[in-house]
Amino acid sequence: MLNVSEPKEADVDPTHMRDEGAALLAPLLTAHGFEYIPGVVDRGSGGRFAQGAFVRDSRCLEFSTRHSLGDVVYRLGEHALPHVAFMRAVAPRGAARYPGFRSDPLDSFRDLAADIAAYGTAFLTGTNEAFLGIVDLAQQAPSGFAALDRRPAR
Repeated sequence: MLNVSEPKEADVDPTHMRDEGAALLAPLLTAHGFEYIPGVVDRGSGGRFAQGAFVRDSRCLEFSTRHSLGDVVYRLGEHALPHVAFMRAVAPRGAARYPGFRSDPLDSFRDLAADIAAYGTAFLTGTNEAFLGIVDLAQQAPSGFAALDRRPAR
């Protein structure tokens, strides 16, 4: 049975989602000198989407929304690190909260903020060298199905 109190995906405005989500991230990020910059709003093959970013000097946390929070990417200069890869490199296995399956799309932003607060020190306050070390570590780590095979090499 359809619960009419839950928003349908078609009812979710990606611009509103982006702005509400940015408001949830702002206390953490602005406390570390990041400034929120709304990004592009457009229509792609999957429908309308909106982008936003928190920027400080050469560091940037980019995110996109459609029906909920989508891609999250950390940048330092030309170096990019997706949130999932960042968390694999710095958080204990299974500890990261984003991405997850939540009924309230804004809970994804709350989960992202919790991950950044708990494990994002290298991005928030670390040196460029420390964050780039994590980027290198994450790029060397297996991903996809290869990451599932955790048996020692023979």
